[in-house]
Amino acid sequence: MGIAAKRLGGRCDLYRPTGPGQPIVPDNRVLQLPASFNAQNPSYAKPNGYGRAVWFGVFDSAYTRSGDYLAGDEGVFFVAAQQPLLPVLCVRTDRTVSISRPGGAAASGVNPYGGVTAATLQPVISGWRVAIQAYRGGEAGPLPSDPRIPFWMLLLPLLPVPLQTADLVNDDLGRTFMISAAEQSELGWRCIIQQMAT
Repeated sequence: MGIAAKRLGGRCDLYRPTGPGQPIVPDNRVLQLPASFNAQNPSYAKPNGYGRAVWFGVFDSAYTRSGDYLAGDEGVFFVAAQQPLLPVLCVRTDRTVSISRPGGAAASGVNPYGGVTAATLQPVISGWRVAIQAYRGGEAGPLPSDPRIPFWMLLLPLLPVPLQTADLVNDDLGRTFMISAAEQSELGWRCIIQQMAT
């Protein structure tokens, strides 16, 4: 695969996250290697379509492992899975997010205002590249003119910290989401998130 990547792909920087902070920084750069990506079609016979974030990676996977990022001319991808004798699954990222967790009550008994405020948010991760895709519409508001608040699918690599329901997600477009469901598997995290009205 490394030989094929030299013929088909360009140079990519390989980054290996070391903590909850931004993973694509010079200190996390491991090496540079040739890499190519195709739309789950090893013959490169079709383009990628809407709603498909998963690609096949063509590169020497002896240097990589699940959770690594590859950044090059074709975009920024994270390695989702490297299963023996199978193509390497990669996810093409399109957004940068930070995730925070609302804090609990300050003390037992009666407390001041208990809603989510910026002062009570605890950072979980910051500056991570992820894929966010449309999932389905949410519940409509009480008025006929109220739009549905949509649900989205959030794909992340395995993280150094777990995600939880009700964690807040902020992306680089200024949108805010709340995690409705978080599933961890060998491919990383797959979360259903609901966009919050601002």
